[in-house]
Amino acid sequence: MPKYMKKGAYLFVYLMLAISILGIIKYIWINIQSVIIAFTVENTEGAQVFTLSNFERLFAEFATADSGQVAYLINTFKYFGISVFKILLAFVVSYFLYKKVMGYKFFRFVFYLPCIISPIVLVMTYKDILRVEGPLWQLINSIFGHGYEEIFTNKDAATNAILSYVLWTGFGVALLIFVGSMNRIPESIIESGQIDGAGMWREFFSLVLPLAWETLSTMLLLTFVCIFTASGPILYFTAGNYETSTISFWIFNSVLGGMYNYPAAVGLFYTVVAIPFVWIVKVIMDKFNAQVTY
Repeated sequence: MPKYMKKGAYLFVYLMLAISILGIIKYIWINIQSVIIAFTVENTEGAQVFTLSNFERLFAEFATADSGQVAYLINTFKYFGISVFKILLAFVVSYFLYKKVMGYKFFRFVFYLPCIISPIVLVMTYKDILRVEGPLWQLINSIFGHGYEEIFTNKDAATNAILSYVLWTGFGVALLIFVGSMNRIPESIIESGQIDGAGMWREFFSLVLPLAWETLSTMLLLTFVCIFTASGPILYFTAGNYETSTISFWIFNSVLGGMYNYPAAVGLFYTVVAIPFVWIVKVIMDKFNAQVTY
């Protein structure tokens, strides 16, 4: 390699290393600042003073059944439940795509299509389908003789409608990962199971699931890591109105509005709770790992 090319390569490496170090320092500094402001409040003179009142406020809200934090937590668990269900369902769907069932190319295209379309376009399309006098409303009206009220301004229906959207649009990446994992399974193993009389479901549970468990467990673990940050495109649909906020969206909205101390305390609390929870989930999942290599 010419000398000038070596110098250019070294310069590029050093530049990328410097950018990475600056990014790490910035990340650490921001998180340290978040921890500090979680234990402070601004007094009447504008100075930050140490206090535990942010956490006292949080626990007081937990003790009130109809408080905002309880509602945000319930909505967050709904999104988390949908995320787990979506991963499991995507694994099952991936198996049928892996087996190349009739029409698998069409279904593969349909499931991955939301990943290549702008979220704004998808949200507008979804809202147009569900709006009053929209296609779905017209269909229900023709069957039952009456339609329904506006969904996204109804606190009893808005969150469920957004959850349905999250489920509808959330298969693409998981399908690619799972199908790729299943395609790595040696064909000789599948053929051996078929010779022994294994049908599709026996093949799925006894061969494919154990052999692809490492991939599935990793995807599930990543989902559990986000248990308290699970959310959806709430900003696009309702901007958090009509009791649709989750914990992460409420923190985002609060910081956007200039409130920092209390949201920082809430975020720190859920981080501390999540760490042992995720560790326990990982230990449990490792116990089901077949430790199969191929």
